[in-house]
Amino acid sequence: EMSNPDIEVARDLKKMAVERGLSLPCFSVGIDLVGEHKEVNVPKLKKYAEICADLEIPYLHHTVASRFSGGFRSGDASYFDEGVEATCEIAEYANKLGVKTLLEDQGFIVNGVEGYGKFRAAANNCFDTLVDTGNIYFVDETAGAFAESFAFCTRHTHVKDYYITKEEPKDVPSYLSKNGNYISCAVANDGDVDYGRVKEALKKAGYNGLYSLEYTLDKKEDLDRTLEYLAAEFGDM
Repeated sequence: EMSNPDIEVARDLKKMAVERGLSLPCFSVGIDLVGEHKEVNVPKLKKYAEICADLEIPYLHHTVASRFSGGFRSGDASYFDEGVEATCEIAEYANKLGVKTLLEDQGFIVNGVEGYGKFRAAANNCFDTLVDTGNIYFVDETAGAFAESFAFCTRHTHVKDYYITKEEPKDVPSYLSKNGNYISCAVANDGDVDYGRVKEALKKAGYNGLYSLEYTLDKKEDLDRTLEYLAAEFGDM
């Protein structure tokens, strides 16, 4: 419904959420802000910032170079600088509307403890952090290490679980990490995400934000088990 920034559709969705007692803590936009898509997508993302302001959603989370999520490519070095420039422009515009921007550990340009830190520093720390417990494995690092490094500026969390294997799994979709590991979806606490370290890092930093589930689950019992585990793991925070 929100593939285009339509304010009337957004207001309808907000109304539905309120009627169901659902919170809208963060607006997530998967978008490409580098290369040939930049000129179209930067103004488009500003429209999403306007929707956040209108609906009183405090955080606008966006990607930078989503094209890299499907497999590692060194890419054009200019994408880093282009991404920083666009990210700063969006952050400045959103801040004037009372909306804070968030970036997650995503893709291959804005990912990894060192890579994310370099990007944030180059952007003068103009955005805060969304910890994604799965995306960090695309660069063969751990969610715990990322959370420990950026919990101090984390405002929202995406929770997912993955199996990380050296051999390609049979009969299930998988992604390929930077160093050639295979990543496939798992029910919470069945996979290899180090939730314990994530929790301790966020708790130590005084995190009091919400958690959004990002899972591919086909069975209701898997969803129920995921909710039960996450409530037990993070519920006391």
